[in-house]
Amino acid sequence: MRAVVALNAERTRLHRRLFAEGPLDPELTRMGVAAREEACARVARYLAASPEAAVADPALAARLVFDALMALAHGFALDPAAGGAPAAREAEIVRMLAAYLSRAPAGSR
Repeated sequence: MRAVVALNAERTRLHRRLFAEGPLDPELTRMGVAAREEACARVARYLAASPEAAVADPALAARLVFDALMALAHGFALDPAAGGAPAAREAEIVRMLAAYLSRAPAGSR
């Protein structure tokens, strides 16, 4: 979490420029997809083994967490004035995602 927020908080002007440009090189796209899949697989394994995690489908939860984190980090990179300092952003993202991952599954309340 910290690395993604920090990466997107640095060099925001370059990040905005790259985000606005056309499609990425196909090889970079492939590498990004592979990295996402590996990250999601690792998080899914962690969630499946964690007694604190209260998710019905660890693979789906891992993908939702990954995509949410990336969307939030990119959003802050595209609008760096929003949301305060990177440490504050990180703390709120952690709080939001921890609440999602530790909640009781729907229908069990």
